[in-house]
Amino acid sequence: AAANSSDVTTFRDTDGAFIGFRFAGPAGAALFSLYQNIVIDRSGTTAYVASQRTNELLAIDIASAAVVDRIELGSKPSQLAIAETVEGRRTVLALCFGDATLAAVDVTDPSDLRLEHQTPIETPYPFFLEFANVAVTFDGSTAFVADGNQFVYAIDVATGETRGSVGTGFIPVTTSLFEDRGQRRLAVLNASSDSTSVTVLDVTNPAAMSIVSTTPLPKNLFVALNNVPRFSVDGRFVFVGASLSEILFTINVETG
Repeated sequence: AAANSSDVTTFRDTDGAFIGFRFAGPAGAALFSLYQNIVIDRSGTTAYVASQRTNELLAIDIASAAVVDRIELGSKPSQLAIAETVEGRRTVLALCFGDATLAAVDVTDPSDLRLEHQTPIETPYPFFLEFANVAVTFDGSTAFVADGNQFVYAIDVATGETRGSVGTGFIPVTTSLFEDRGQRRLAVLNASSDSTSVTVLDVTNPAAMSIVSTTPLPKNLFVALNNVPRFSVDGRFVFVGASLSEILFTINVETG
């Protein structure tokens, strides 16, 4: 997604060949920002991106790069995630920092987008939600969002209800989810400049989330708000970069 030209371009990964692009409306209409992401459904046929100027979600056919549908969301949508159930239902979740909501759009039919519900994220600092990502379970049932204040929320994708919350530290922003044989763990980067830390949560039961470990990082450390913690393949470690301090940390999940 290009910020200046407000268009979306697709390429073949085999040879880098250009497929095409379509302006997302009239010139100057759509706006893509530096911190947004694009999500692609598991079929690999449709991509989704949000426009902050028009407060819309756009569905883009990957083969042609044509916009097949668009729908209005909350104010200033940024980070997206896609939830897919075994029954084939697809939902795009858009975190809107302008009004601190998580919008859920049924995208099962990309040419007929439907806004299902909007869940309020209670935070005194909604501007942090521009950088916060959304983690979704593989079965598409639950989404996890940090509020940029002190808490992480577990939200039911189908109903939009908040199923649980837990404190993780100061200014939690980005998260990463690990799933293995029914166990789910969430790594959270708390980006407070004077108490930066990484917290690992057991989120197997969204209604009873608990802290597995907390790792305080050096007090003189500076992370970027879009630094994202990542689990190792086996789930034993979390890797997190501090871009502004140019340091990478490896953290033992069990011991911190």
